[in-house]
Amino acid sequence: MDAWQGVLQGVVEAGVAAGEFETSDSASVAWQILGMIDGLNAQSLVRWDGVNDRGTHLARAVEGMVGAARGSLRQQRSSQG
Repeated sequence: MDAWQGVLQGVVEAGVAAGEFETSDSASVAWQILGMIDGLNAQSLVRWDGVNDRGTHLARAVEGMVGAARGSLRQQRSSQG
C-alpha cells in the first residue's frame, strides 16, 4: 500500500508542479484516492447495480480534491473505437 500511495503522491505532485492541480497536502490526497479505489473495488465485487464506469466516478471525485477542471481526468475516447 505504501508503494501505491507513493506512486499516487508522485502523480499529484507532478500535477501541482505543472499547474494543473492545487493541493497543499499531496500525501493525504494520495491516501484518499487509494482509499476510494479500494472501496470501489470492494463494492464492485459485492454489488454495483449495473454501473460499469467506476473510473468516471473516481475521476470526478479526484478532480474536486485537486482543483482540476471538470472532465480533465477522464480518458477521452475516440469516436473510432
